[in-house]
Amino acid sequence: MDNFVIVSGIRTIFVYDGKTGYFIHEEDIGQFINHTVFGESELKTVKPDDFEMRAVLETTSGVNILHKDELLRLILAEKV
Repeated sequence: MDNFVIVSGIRTIFVYDGKTGYFIHEEDIGQFINHTVFGESELKTVKPDDFEMRAVLETTSGVNILHKDELLRLILAEKV
């Protein structure tokens, strides 16, 4: 894996591994790294509520990051 992006929300974080985006609890970041880098363990994801979604979108829109359009698409896909 070349890089990944972590976007902080309120109660969760949105993580992107270059292919897929996930909402996870902050305490599960180690599990995300093991899952992404080493292919270990099942990843526990969470479904964000509107408040959480808005916080992550506001954070993402305020920074210049690679693959921003793809990130926004993945974040918004969580609403569906």
